[in-house]
Amino acid sequence: MVPTVQSNILYMHRVRWPLFAKYDIPHKYGLAPYSTVNLNISTSDNVRLGAWFIVSDSYYQHTSKVKGRRPNRPLSLPELTTAMSRYPTVLFFHGNAADRAVAYRVSLYSQLSNRLGANVLVIDYRGFGNSDGTPTEAGLAKDAKAAWDWLVTYGASPSSILIMGHSLGASVATMLASELSSRGIRPRGVTLVAPFTDTQTIARTYTLGGVIPLFRPLSVFPYVLEMVVSLIAEMHDTKSRINSIQAPILLVHCRKDPTIPSAHSRDLFETLLDPLLPPLPPTPEGFARSKLPREHSKHLNEAIARRNQSRAGTVTESTIGGFASHVAEFDRGERGRGGKVKLVETLYGGHTNIVGASGVIDLIGEFFDIWRT
Repeated sequence: MVPTVQSNILYMHRVRWPLFAKYDIPHKYGLAPYSTVNLNISTSDNVRLGAWFIVSDSYYQHTSKVKGRRPNRPLSLPELTTAMSRYPTVLFFHGNAADRAVAYRVSLYSQLSNRLGANVLVIDYRGFGNSDGTPTEAGLAKDAKAAWDWLVTYGASPSSILIMGHSLGASVATMLASELSSRGIRPRGVTLVAPFTDTQTIARTYTLGGVIPLFRPLSVFPYVLEMVVSLIAEMHDTKSRINSIQAPILLVHCRKDPTIPSAHSRDLFETLLDPLLPPLPPTPEGFARSKLPREHSKHLNEAIARRNQSRAGTVTESTIGGFASHVAEFDRGERGRGGKVKLVETLYGGHTNIVGASGVIDLIGEFFDIWRT
């Protein structure tokens, strides 16, 4: 596919919502007056990004009590630095289409600030909102790193920053966390909400808005479908990157997500688990696994049994009444493997509303020990 066509389908950055957004008036969209600072952040390749920094409601309320009134002007950078030194910060990466001012995303910032007492930094990627440039996978990686660098420059410690991404943003979050891990930098953790394994895999089943199938009609012509999918250049291969992350990881997905099937989160969970399990023997050259020689088939079955036994002893599985139909978790340990991994498949929330659901926010607080103080 032509790169411009791919870009518009994948990122949908030309979908502007809300229309004629007033980014310099964040409280127009429901945030507390002067709790949010409208920012410009520059990337390593000199692209200007629009961003919002929402202070912890705990800090906002404390400041109001000390001054005897609510803020009546935008907070200064020294005040933001103080907020970051006192409270954890969520670095949030949104999905495709629209921008940081869309209602359900603003609701998320409020939940994180009010319910967990966390600061929130959200950027609009290049080409989104009022940011300059055109989105690419490499460009979004630079955008994410610029946002991280801004936080650290102005007072946030790496261990206080939770990286969080939704949908496409889960890929961006993974790219950033992977890069940081390669440099020996460990954030507080990583939360991936409704992630996908890679764009070629999701393209086969993806539906716009959960209604319009993108390439699924081509499935009646398998060779045509595979040819089209093979032409996708922007891979966003979260599956190949996720094991390099040296930090606790929380995967959250609605069991009935109409846009990105929850099987993607299960696949990522199994990818993280795989290094802890006994390996399977390689399939002999020239044989399909279903037609193996008897002796090799016996060894394979024994290896599968050992693997299943190891999995049962490594993974704890449960449910959360009224909220999650499946919860699975294990610990990669501290021997360079990054800590705990948890998968939660929720009963409700779909693809969009799940990201700001109160139950999900509480889950984040519990898993990463972020509580309002």
